[in-house]
Amino acid sequence: MFRVESTTGCAIAWVLIGCGSAPVTSVSPMHDAAVLDSSPVVDAAPPDPGRVTLLQDTACYPFGLALDAQYVYFTCAATGSVNRVPKLGGPIQVLATGRPHPHRIAVADGVIAWGEYGGPPYFLDGAVVTLPVTGGTPSVIAGNLRRVADIVWDSGELYFLENGTFTDHYFADGELHKSMNGAVTSLASNLDYPARIALDSTTAYVALDYAGSIVTCARTGCGGVAKALAQGLDQPWGVAVLGPSLYFTEAHGGRVLVMPTAGGPMKELEVSRGMPGEIILNGGQMFWTEDLTREVNRSGLDGGTFDTLSSVDQVPSALAVDTSGVFFADEQSGLIVRLPR
Repeated sequence: MFRVESTTGCAIAWVLIGCGSAPVTSVSPMHDAAVLDSSPVVDAAPPDPGRVTLLQDTACYPFGLALDAQYVYFTCAATGSVNRVPKLGGPIQVLATGRPHPHRIAVADGVIAWGEYGGPPYFLDGAVVTLPVTGGTPSVIAGNLRRVADIVWDSGELYFLENGTFTDHYFADGELHKSMNGAVTSLASNLDYPARIALDSTTAYVALDYAGSIVTCARTGCGGVAKALAQGLDQPWGVAVLGPSLYFTEAHGGRVLVMPTAGGPMKELEVSRGMPGEIILNGGQMFWTEDLTREVNRSGLDGGTFDTLSSVDQVPSALAVDTSGVFFADEQSGLIVRLPR
């Protein structure tokens, strides 16, 4: 995803891509636990040791990554396909085609779910779609959506965000939804450009890019009104939760922060070198992308020093981590790469 200015957001650049224009090179790119791990971390100098390229397709524009035991699932926003590739490398398997700008993707219990932006000029025909990992006919579980920005699956419940209506370069009516047992419920509305979701056992946490805030809603519902947890932020984007702590990135402010999920003071963990985006907690470590410096970084959960695992060729658009490695997508160059932990 691209980010043009703090006043316009990434939606404008996406409209350009969605309409088939060439990528804009003068903009800044933008773009989602266990016990503490005390094992040493070593910098990886290019060429990154153990780096494996799983996809190299400039026509794809990969926007989402999801992992199961064997495969990396990914969307190609530009070509409208949903695909998978073995984690160890191998042939690309196309699972669905002809989709209108598939974006973020999740996989659980043998089922894939992805969100679709829909088509230009106003992106009013987005959808949330599911498909068995074995293939078949995609099932639309929610349609006529306005740019599905994020999708997260947990304990049989599927949560997703609508950016909202694109009006005068602005979104102010985004929504948080939950799908369970075939029924879709709107949990919170009037969200000012929601970007990413994180979940714990009771609560959904949503980063509101334009509003500069992190808001919460109980997974059972919050009366349609999300509660502000943190405000006055400079374009929060990625969110991740571990126990009583919420970690998040502040893209334009250039920080990685942590705060109590119950509310309280924020602690700065890292001073970013350039627009931190996606963030993931895994195995007692924190992983995040840097959009301006085009890096994938790693540190301990308490911050301090960090290691750059890899330099991305152009734009880091997605990040996924498990015990088998660190996976990232580079949207403009069409790369999906696996790095060792």
